[in-house]
Amino acid sequence: MASGGSKRDPAWEHDFPIEGNKSGTICKYCNRVMKTGGVTRLKYHLSGIDPSHNVQPYGQVPPEVKKFIIDLLKGKQQRKIKKANRIEEICADLRGQLHAETYDVDDEDDDDIAYPSGMDPYEKNDYREAIRPSKQSEWERSHLHKIRYQAEGGESRSRAKPAVQRTQTNKASSHHFKNLVAGCQQAGPGIEPPTPYKISIKYLDMEYEEIKDHVNKIKAKWETYGCTIMCDGWTGPTRMSIVNFMVYSKGSTVFLKSIDASNQIKDHKYIYEQLKKIILEVEKKNVVQIVTDNGSAFVKSGKKLMGDYNLYWTLCAAHCIDLMFEDIGKNENAAIVIKQARTITTYIYNHNWLLAKMRETCKGDIIRPRLT
Repeated sequence: MASGGSKRDPAWEHDFPIEGNKSGTICKYCNRVMKTGGVTRLKYHLSGIDPSHNVQPYGQVPPEVKKFIIDLLKGKQQRKIKKANRIEEICADLRGQLHAETYDVDDEDDDDIAYPSGMDPYEKNDYREAIRPSKQSEWERSHLHKIRYQAEGGESRSRAKPAVQRTQTNKASSHHFKNLVAGCQQAGPGIEPPTPYKISIKYLDMEYEEIKDHVNKIKAKWETYGCTIMCDGWTGPTRMSIVNFMVYSKGSTVFLKSIDASNQIKDHKYIYEQLKKIILEVEKKNVVQIVTDNGSAFVKSGKKLMGDYNLYWTLCAAHCIDLMFEDIGKNENAAIVIKQARTITTYIYNHNWLLAKMRETCKGDIIRPRLT
């Protein structure tokens, strides 16, 4: 039996399985082959009901079978609606409890809150107002995760691990995480976290201005020390072609811009015009060198730029080395060795016991990718 969905689904009785295709089905009544979609596509085919109109219906399905399949679809939809309503009821109940407990917070005696020393009555009121959201958030974290299990009729106790345990442990070594903890310690209790609006608008604008100031400080050194323009073309899996431009000067690299060249013919004339615009943007007096890859269009445009401007054009060393190794690999003797090495490597990495033994003997991996 095909298994594109649950094998317990009664609709599977009305199909033939496709050998080697778990999500494919063959209709028992018209022998129509459906290579994807599983039992859901089969139901749409037999019932003639397809919300997206992507499945061709069969008009001569026995009436009792068609009615049976339609009832299955309706039953599934009704269960979804019932579950959604149940979740909404639970949310409403929890919101009511949250409101009640929040009201209790307002009536708490001042003795239940540990105020910092030296606060006057007005400051204590503000402090109490500030920590109330924290108490509500703590309540929400301990209650709202129960919704899913209650809606499904399960036990209300939490089966999920705390958020801290779900966080990847290697994130603790990040300097961003350490700065976050230090900032929380300095702020002390009672500080509310930023809202999504502040993060996406206010703080994003602040970060942009900070980066802009940093880049402007680097640009101010270009006239003194000169700079190198680096150009790199890249084509993604969707065939989108991007050309990136960066500027290097005195140990610092700035990403200047990227252009979408998907609809352009990237010949030497086009590359030349784009590099010319970058030179004028950076200013001719600041440009000492241009570095490109070894593509023929980049080579021609680089040589032409050297003739038109007082600068040097240099090929990318990493790209040169890549091409050198590629040419070496085309040699018949080298190609045989490389093919054998790939076969051995594939075999080792496809067998866990052999891989473990190799790592034990070699004290590491035989495949070690490196940046170029």
